[in-house]
Amino acid sequence: MEEYFIGSDSVKPGPVKREIERLRSHDEEATIEILDRLKIIRRTANSKQDVDHLIKTHTWLCPQEGGPKNISLYKVKKIGKNKQQFRIVFTIKGNLMCIAHAFIKKDQKTPKKEINAALKRVKRLQF
Repeated sequence: MEEYFIGSDSVKPGPVKREIERLRSHDEEATIEILDRLKIIRRTANSKQDVDHLIKTHTWLCPQEGGPKNISLYKVKKIGKNKQQFRIVFTIKGNLMCIAHAFIKKDQKTPKKEINAALKRVKRLQF
């Protein structure tokens, strides 16, 4: 599982790290801020219920629509320079956090291929 961010404050080598580096190449400041937001969640949320509570108080955190009902996906949002919309999709189970996908959203609706990429990685974890 070397490609996931699980239970720590570091991103290990793999596809997600490459995706985050791609975000950073577009807008370093926005990428740092979105990763800081993930650290806030990691430090304060120990369960799905905690994340659901944070959603009520932070506009930059919300459920990611489009996945199956048995997998809870969330997204952290940040608008960067040139109005680029940065997204990091993650899931949480117990006290583990898994970043499933990072991308720049280009359309009003999140493309199905972006949701499918996140789901594929989460399913490999056998949550």
